[in-house]
Order: sequence, then C-alpha cells, then structure tokens
Amino acid sequence: MHRLAAGEIGRRITLADEALKDLVMRGLVSYVPQDGGLYALTGDGRRVANAMTNVYAKRFAVMAKKVVSRFGVATDDQLIAVITNRMVASVAKESD
Repeated sequence: MHRLAAGEIGRRITLADEALKDLVMRGLVSYVPQDGGLYALTGDGRRVANAMTNVYAKRFAVMAKKVVSRFGVATDDQLIAVITNRMVASVAKESD
C-alpha cells in the first residue's frame, strides 16, 4: 500500500493546519484572508528561519523553494489534483 494511502494525506493536512495556527499564535507567521488565505513569515519568523542552519533546515529550504517555484500560484484544488494524480499513478505502478 502507498505510504500516503488510507487517510494519511488528510492527517498530514490536519497536522499542517495545527502547525500553522501555532506559528501564527507565536507571531512567526501572519495570515492574510485573501484568495482563500495566505500565510507569510513575519519579521520574527524570518529571523528564526534564517537562524536554522542544520542539514535538515537547509534541505527543507531548498525543497520549499522548489515547491514555491512549481506551485506558488496553484489553488488548493489544483494542488489536491496533483497529489491525487501522483498517488494514483504510484499505486498503479506498485500493483504492476
């Protein structure tokens, strides 16, 4: 079975929502309710993010830039469609 099957995507979305709420409450991220909502680092958030220099943080920053470059203007529905299509293709490949 695919690692994101059986409700795993829904759980990850919930975890991301909870993490974003926590970051907003800590003043590291701001929320702008335009076009379905937008989260952005605050000045304090930028300072904290820039202070993270371990290997994980550096890899995460590279991946985040790739995601923004590829999907930065995509809607939630478009992102869900991409994820679903890739998941279906992966499951089909595994069953071959």
